[in-house]
Amino acid sequence: LFRSAGHGVGAAVIMAMAKAAVLNAGEALRSPAAILNQMHKIILAAKSSKQKKIMTFQYLHINSETGEGLYGNAGGCSPWLVRHSEQSIQEVKMSAPVLGAFKKAVYKEIPLNLKPDDAIIFYTDGIVECKNKNGEMLGYDGLKKVLLDCWAENPETYYNNIYKAYLDYVGEDAEAGDDLTFVILICVA
Repeated sequence: LFRSAGHGVGAAVIMAMAKAAVLNAGEALRSPAAILNQMHKIILAAKSSKQKKIMTFQYLHINSETGEGLYGNAGGCSPWLVRHSEQSIQEVKMSAPVLGAFKKAVYKEIPLNLKPDDAIIFYTDGIVECKNKNGEMLGYDGLKKVLLDCWAENPETYYNNIYKAYLDYVGEDAEAGDDLTFVILICVA
């Protein structure tokens, strides 16, 4: 977590609901589509005219021995798949509405296959929308470059390299305009 912008008690309550749903999901944990559809129903049921609860959510179930996995997205930023051995990066595109937004929303899953020296990067849009002292946004192309240039085999080192690149871009004393979160998963041989 870089820095965060507070979202209040309502966000904390919906996060607690999501955590409880995942902890009690049983066999559904193997299926991102099942988790997302189940959570959508819970959040939708908790909505009222005064409390318009919605949530972005992404879920990855991966076999740590084979690198094979299933991925589902509900309104989150599309993660990046960094293939270090090929010096390439690709967006894992999967669009779906946020949880709790539409009554008839249906969530699906897609297969992913991570190879050794691949990383999947989950992030919030605060990094894409950050601006330098000239008011220029980093943007998706800038983030792609950072993710390729900052590569490290160790997830903590990779994160620290990305964070340093972020600080270099915005300036050491800059205030975050939005929350900045990264989750890095690296596949090792």
